[in-house]
Amino acid sequence: MDRKEAIAWVLSVCMDLRLSQAKTLSDLVSAALYVGRVSLAAIGRKLTEATAVKHGIKRTWRFVANQRVVVSVAMRGVVQRLVKRYRQPQRRGKKRRRPRLLIAFDWTEIRDFHTLMAAAVQRGRALPLLWATYPEWVLHKSQNNLEEGLLRLLRTMIPDHLEVVLLADRGFGRTELARTCQQLGFRYLVRIKPDVWIDCPSYQGKLLDYPVRKGMQRFLKERELSEEGRGDASRNHPLENGTGQEAG
Repeated sequence: MDRKEAIAWVLSVCMDLRLSQAKTLSDLVSAALYVGRVSLAAIGRKLTEATAVKHGIKRTWRFVANQRVVVSVAMRGVVQRLVKRYRQPQRRGKKRRRPRLLIAFDWTEIRDFHTLMAAAVQRGRALPLLWATYPEWVLHKSQNNLEEGLLRLLRTMIPDHLEVVLLADRGFGRTELARTCQQLGFRYLVRIKPDVWIDCPSYQGKLLDYPVRKGMQRFLKERELSEEGRGDASRNHPLENGTGQEAG
């Protein structure tokens, strides 16, 4: 992809942005294709405008620092372009199955900042769809609210007819997050910590005491998850729409 193709593509998917913002973003994306190490200064130096290098760096910084540029607005066109690929049922043998969009959900630490990202899994790679970056001190207020808020915003960007499966590590294994996913219509596959309480017809007790050996897999039906332990009904939550899997 050359500069002209990159500029044309960005302008075609960022129509929800102001025209001036979309043009600046397209120039920055085309410049980023030719940098060895991504940084604001490196991108600014690669801008093909007939001005001094310092003006290109200032232009890059002003766009990144512009709070009027909203990530969800800029990425809405990208999500819509991606959703078009999932309109037709996918063939699996002789049957047609409903297409599923796999979304990886995780935190990334960059120096003193923490970025929460929802990325579509595409051919072994992660395509960022929505993200938010916070300084260290913000996470101490309520990290759970930040995670659930990003999921609710993501729901507004994806049509209801598309089945979404959320993939997350055990740091997200909370009953409230499972409840939020079910309310939003998201299916989910989330690792859980071994000290949680499991209640199902075939087993009742802590997950770490479940009789399983390395290489074994068990699917627990009609299960409930409790973070606090047995008898705490306020923290129990049925995992109806999720996918439960235990492995040793």
